Amino acid sequence: MFQVLYHLFHHIVWNPPVPMRIFVLLGTILLYGTTGFVYFELANNPELTWSDGLWYTVVTMATVGYGDFFPKSAGGRFLVGWPVMVFGIGLLGYALSVVAAALVTSKSKEIKGMSSFALRDHLVIFNFPGLAKVERIVDELRLDPTIGKAMPIVLVDEFLEELPPELVKRGIHFVRGNPVRDGTLSRAAIDSVRHAVILCRNPIDPASDNLNVTIALAIEGRNRKTNTVVECVDPASEELLR
Repeated sequence: MFQVLYHLFHHIVWNPPVPMRIFVLLGTILLYGTTGFVYFELANNPELTWSDGLWYTVVTMATVGYGDFFPKSAGGRFLVGWPVMVFGIGLLGYALSVVAAALVTSKSKEIKGMSSFALRDHLVIFNFPGLAKVERIVDELRLDPTIGKAMPIVLVDEFLEELPPELVKRGIHFVRGNPVRDGTLSRAAIDSVRHAVILCRNPIDPASDNLNVTIALAIEGRNRKTNTVVECVDPASEELLR
């Protein structure tokens, strides 16, 4: 245990991830600019406060330049103003690009079904037999007052490569994976799900019922409180699901 903590501490301190390095440097520049501005300019403006110094540093790094605060002393201009402009502007721009890239990557992962969700009292739809059918089911479910527009809905499918834009607009989450695997069920937060709807992967193939029965058993094994609705092709499969 101590060895694991030691390696984790060593990795964070001596080899931190790039975002951590960026925000540490940003914090350092903010601290340097704030303290330096107050130190050099307090003699020229006795009413100067720490918040004024922070405001000047942020405005300078953001290239806004309101002009309400600016250094008048040589030390304030060359030892504070120049370093904040040269290093702060570039670093802030890079930090914003890293944040934007992380947001785009996160959204892309969610659309491709690679994300995990920490949801409670949500609804999960298993299998994707076609866009039109799933759209119709989602719209009908939203009309149910016990579900409404607020309840999160997660779609789980093994073969769908990317969530269609029509479902993205409806706020549907997506988990790609084998629906009977524990890992896939965990990513869909099956342990805290309220409703589960299992659709037939192929509405004209009775063999689809076998998969649906397996999915239903996997759900029951993880969460017996779930209200599960299963679509069947062969009426004989109904007895297995009662």
